[in-house]
Amino acid sequence: MKSKLKPAMVALALTLGVCLLFPIVARAQEGQQCPPDPVDMFIGYGADILCSIDQPGNSDLFRFDGTAGERLAIKTLGTGYPCMELVGVTTSCNPYGYHQNWIDAVLPTTQEYTIRVYDGNLGTGTFSLFLERAVPPSPNARQETYGQN
Repeated sequence: MKSKLKPAMVALALTLGVCLLFPIVARAQEGQQCPPDPVDMFIGYGADILCSIDQPGNSDLFRFDGTAGERLAIKTLGTGYPCMELVGVTTSCNPYGYHQNWIDAVLPTTQEYTIRVYDGNLGTGTFSLFLERAVPPSPNARQETYGQN
């Protein structure tokens, strides 16, 4: 009995350690899966989408309705080097960074916007995309205690 329990405890400890050291792995289980490539989907504020770039040079597209004056926070976390562009507004790409990029932007006009995500270094990899409206707060926003994720 003891010999069977020990490997299970080691496996649990390793899993917890990986999730604590690499929160991307833990977050990967929370998001909504995106459809197979080519991805071109409509999303809303509060979106947490899990996708992948399967072929070097591919891009995934995410569309949403935005209103002039809204302030957005858009973030990608990935196993590769996910870069993103809020088409016509700004780009965020640090292909040698921490496997994450973010955009903080105020929308200039009321229209449908497109977020284009691509891998800036390896060409492939998985990523999570987060879209949140900061001002005014998204309808599904919740207050969190300082220091909490």
